[in-house]
This record gives sequence, C-alpha cells and structure tokens, in this order.
Amino acid sequence: MNLVELDIKQIKKVYNERMVYDFPQNELRPLARIIGPLRQGKYECFGLNDGDNIIGYVYLAKQDNDYLVDYLAMYPKYRNKGLGGEMLCLLKEYLSGADNIILEVEDPDSFTDYEYKSVCQRRISFYIRNGFFNKGVNMLCFDVPYLILSLGNKRRRTEEIEELYFKFYRMILPNDMFEKNIHKFK
Repeated sequence: MNLVELDIKQIKKVYNERMVYDFPQNELRPLARIIGPLRQGKYECFGLNDGDNIIGYVYLAKQDNDYLVDYLAMYPKYRNKGLGGEMLCLLKEYLSGADNIILEVEDPDSFTDYEYKSVCQRRISFYIRNGFFNKGVNMLCFDVPYLILSLGNKRRRTEEIEELYFKFYRMILPNDMFEKNIHKFK
C-alpha cells in the first residue's frame, strides 16, 4: 500500500464516483472549490493505492505548515479491514514535519439517534487510536456540529486550534459563506 498524489483527472473521478456517495450533500463542496485551492497550492489530494487501484482517499487543505483533513474515506469493499488506519499511518508519515493536523468529526452528543451517535463515537475512537487528540474544540459548520481533533508537532491551546480551523475555512470559502456557516458551538 502507498499514498499517491492524485492528478486532476483522478480527483474528478474520485469525486464523481465516490465522494458524492461517501459524504452527505451538505458536507460536500462543489468540485470547483477543491480544484481551485489545489491549483493555488493550498490543497493536496491523495489516494491509497493497493498497486493498480485507488481504494481510499484523503484530501487536505494546507496553510503554511498546518493541515486540515478535509475528506477521508475508504472505498466500501475495503472498509473495516484496518486499511483506514494504514492510510492514516502513511499520511502521518507524509506530514511528519507538520505543525498541526486537524480534522472534524461529528459530535455524537448532538444527535439523539442511538445508531448514528454510535457511528460518530466509533469515528472518534478510530482517530484517537491513530494518534489524534480531542482538545475540546466544538464548531458548527454548515449546521453540522463537529468536534475538532488534532495531531502534530506543536500542541496548541484550544483557542489556537479554533483560530486555525477558522483560517482554513476562510481560505476555502467565500467570506459571506464563511460568516454565515462557520461558528463556535456550545
């Protein structure tokens, strides 16, 4: 297994064949809002390759030496086989010099449906098993409540993680969309 940088043709293919199914519509940005930052050097897209096939992907927003894991998923037939952890291990290796790596996980305390709450808790456990920390940062992004988990060489205070999160979304979104949809939660 290895992590390979995706070209624009591969990014479009992953988006159209997987991302539209792997993420709810309210969490998936238009493809142009991925390609634009990629061309500006503010975004990176990788696939987990098992030789000839991409079996998972991770898309990253970047600013200076900080990263936001924007999208991460395994293709359905490769899920629950330890490959997501392997992809995170390869990603951590690639980003070994990063100051901070942050990601969003839906806040299980914000949902009443037991089954969905359980899925959220399993995601958090997965990331914590793979080295991420819950610093108690809660954000509301497009009306979805998230916990922000972090990893990296600089352990930042809660306020710094919040500001880093805001910086990423200011970079990704037009100002009016940012102001309307990105907020502290709780």
